[in-house]
Amino acid sequence: MFHRRLAGLLVLMGAAAAVLAAQLGRLTVVHGDFHRQRMERRLVTMEWTPTRRGQILDRQGRVLAKDRPSFDITVDYRVISGEWVTTRAASLARRLHRAQWPKLSQEERAELVDQCRAPFAAHIDRMWDLVADTARLNRLDIDARRQRIVDSVERMYEWNRRARIIKGIDDKLALGQEITEDVEDEIARKADVKIAPQTLPHIVLPKVDDAIGFAFQKLLVDQVEIELPTHLFPTGGSLDKPIVEPLLPGLAVANAGDREYPLDTITIDMDLGTLPGPMKRPGQRLRIPVEGVGYHILGRVETNAHEDRYVQRGGQTVQVPSHESRRKTRLELIDARRGVHRDEAFAERVLAPPDAGLPESMRDLGRYHYNDDSGFNGIEESQEESLRGRRGATVIHLETGHRSTIAPVQGQDVQLTIDIALQARIQAAMSPEFGLAVAQEWHGRENPTVPVGTHLNGAAVVLDVDSGEVLALASTPALSRSTLRHNPESVSRDPLNREVDLPWLNRAIARPYPPGSIVKALILNGAVKLGRLNLADHIDCTGHLFPNEPNLFRCWIYKDPRFRTTHTARLGHALSGAESLMVSCNIYYFTLGQRLGQQGIMDTYAMFGLGQRWNLGVGIEYEGSIGGPGGRRGLTIQDAIQMGIGQGPVDWTPLHAADAYATLARGGKRIVPRLVKGASPQVNDLDLDPSAVKEALEGLSMSVNDPRGTGHHVDIQTGEGTVRVDHFSDLPGIKVWGKTGTAEAPRIYQGPDDPLYEQAVEPSVIREAMRDPALAFPSGKRVLRWGDHSWFVVLVGHASDNRPQYAIAVMMEYAGSGGKVSGPIVNQIIRALMTEGYL
Repeated sequence: MFHRRLAGLLVLMGAAAAVLAAQLGRLTVVHGDFHRQRMERRLVTMEWTPTRRGQILDRQGRVLAKDRPSFDITVDYRVISGEWVTTRAASLARRLHRAQWPKLSQEERAELVDQCRAPFAAHIDRMWDLVADTARLNRLDIDARRQRIVDSVERMYEWNRRARIIKGIDDKLALGQEITEDVEDEIARKADVKIAPQTLPHIVLPKVDDAIGFAFQKLLVDQVEIELPTHLFPTGGSLDKPIVEPLLPGLAVANAGDREYPLDTITIDMDLGTLPGPMKRPGQRLRIPVEGVGYHILGRVETNAHEDRYVQRGGQTVQVPSHESRRKTRLELIDARRGVHRDEAFAERVLAPPDAGLPESMRDLGRYHYNDDSGFNGIEESQEESLRGRRGATVIHLETGHRSTIAPVQGQDVQLTIDIALQARIQAAMSPEFGLAVAQEWHGRENPTVPVGTHLNGAAVVLDVDSGEVLALASTPALSRSTLRHNPESVSRDPLNREVDLPWLNRAIARPYPPGSIVKALILNGAVKLGRLNLADHIDCTGHLFPNEPNLFRCWIYKDPRFRTTHTARLGHALSGAESLMVSCNIYYFTLGQRLGQQGIMDTYAMFGLGQRWNLGVGIEYEGSIGGPGGRRGLTIQDAIQMGIGQGPVDWTPLHAADAYATLARGGKRIVPRLVKGASPQVNDLDLDPSAVKEALEGLSMSVNDPRGTGHHVDIQTGEGTVRVDHFSDLPGIKVWGKTGTAEAPRIYQGPDDPLYEQAVEPSVIREAMRDPALAFPSGKRVLRWGDHSWFVVLVGHASDNRPQYAIAVMMEYAGSGGKVSGPIVNQIIRALMTEGYL
């Protein structure tokens, strides 16, 4: 009997030991890393040392973006949420009822605590009034900020609580336990743990100036006595000493850096005597304050609303970045746009050195903390890795008292190829105040969707031919940082902004446009390269391409009621390649499109960059398309014919146009445009026929320098008769090669009454809506814009060198004539190049 009992006892002890061993194995093997890192973090504390974000400079070294010292006003979350009041009330209740407190029930204690809340609640209410007065803000604004913080933190807490509950249930199930109500209650109790943001200060007033920051610092030393009503005291009771609290409980003034853009607004002095025809005002000048200079290029920084955190997943401790709510971190979004992957070198830059004595989970000094700044759009976002730097830290080992310091690493400066002064002059030339980007009566067109006085949207690009560097990249309308800071709702609230103006979109690189006649010089080179044209063979302009179809594929001069003729008739002979460009003969290029066929026309466009992005790092880039987005439909021979003159199922951007013309200027060597200094140039030799390049450049020269050329002058009708305005004859010492284009544009229809449409700003959505309005919108919607886009693309250089130095592309939406609208803007851009010392 004894032995059986002993054996049974040993079995029970063995079973108990097995359970303990299993639990020990789970804690040390399965979850060992997690618990070890938790303990290591408890033995080490860190005090962060801020770093400074790098500057952004233009090509001349001018500072475009820099950090400016400022202050953040922070308040402990326990004060913001009301927990401070409850804690102080509980402390007071215990002091007032010290003798009977141990004998009271939970309900009785809670009632006494509630009675003691009023004095502390009143003190905090006065505190918020003082905060609002010191910050010169409305109290309602302060309350709204507090509520946003509480809502955000409580959402994070609830997310973590639910995650702990799910993990607790998974752990119980893994051990084979049944999930009963008692087990669920136990898991819920253990999951009810505060998260870090519930115990930390939060920024209530970000980036305040010195005056407000110093005013708060003076108030921090003040204390006040809390007056207690007599009814709180038990009979004969009193306090041994008064209750004294800070005037501003939980408030602190923290050093912070505000991102400053010193040249966001530049005032430009414009000469009204250089305007065309009826707009000319000799001797008069106009000072134009240009806001949002280079905004589409630079982007901005935003404050993160969440903090990276560490959680356990699959027995491993992993970092959950603050941006995971967007499914990708900010840097992953940047990488996806640039098509690159972060390398180990970057990881090492943000990790503390191995000898710093930090647990592995705390080595990441580059993690995003609550209220850290990060780039949003433009260079600020794409160059985040370089600009951000790495914070430093003072590491304190609690078990030894040893302190070590990790120095912060300042963010690297980023220099751009942009000349911000040139950029500002171009934006001024395209501003409504100057008048060239406004529909004028002398433009000579009737378009009810763009009446006289309408502001015209557009884009302009300037490339350095020799290097491929982007000197200017303008898009109008531009966004103003002042508006985004003080009245951001106005940008999205305006229906015209949402449907037509789209000020957040960089038209120079992100919106599709049919190219029109500016591609004719490219088609000429493609046809020669692919063996479809011998330059010795001239082509007759017959007015219409097909002899028996006088209303199809017509030349512009044949269908224009002012002429009703052909170029062959006017010149007296069939056209050479150069002459075809001079007069922009459609029949010549319909013929080349027909000879090239579907594949040849696609190859020609592709060789000049259509279908490719540049990875400039300034935002969304539209790569251009043939046959609709993604080439969704095959081309017909009719499409190929139309694409010979830049119409039909083809579109690209102003940067594509400038890029292609710069390639011609280099004799067929394409250098992919770039915007960040120091980036390695990507060069591709198209192996163009030198004689074809020479013929094209001669034709582009004749187009703007021969009086017979379509880009030489425009005739303006005024009350005193017809006034001829030459485009470039008033630019002494300058040689211009160029081509106008008037491209039939897709209509813009009023969007549906769907709130989601208001957020549809991705180019694919816009493109789809513009490409086939009948599919994108229900019938019966109002037409907001229709008509032609206005193009003018030129090469320009010193006349003495007779060599193109810069490529300029200008496109104005729904503006009509390329010569009348875009031509004068090109003239102003050349003048800006002269003023800034480039010509």
